[in-house]
Amino acid sequence: SRLFTWYNRDFKYRYVRQTTIGDQTYHEIDLFPVNLNQPYSRTKIWVGVKNDMPGKVTTIGKDGVDYIFTLKNYIL
Repeated sequence: SRLFTWYNRDFKYRYVRQTTIGDQTYHEIDLFPVNLNQPYSRTKIWVGVKNDMPGKVTTIGKDGVDYIFTLKNYIL
């Protein structure tokens, strides 16, 4: 549940576009940390148009290491 609230406090955000990955349509959103001392420069999140759930998250690290998370199942 923190995923849906921390972005307001810890990030500046920008809506990029609506995009399709596979057979799903997503809102693509860039998140930029307010605290510039974080080890990453940007987080990109794709939120499903139909279910408002994140489907993919990428984090761009300042050290050259990027992380990609694909979310497939949710337990509520």
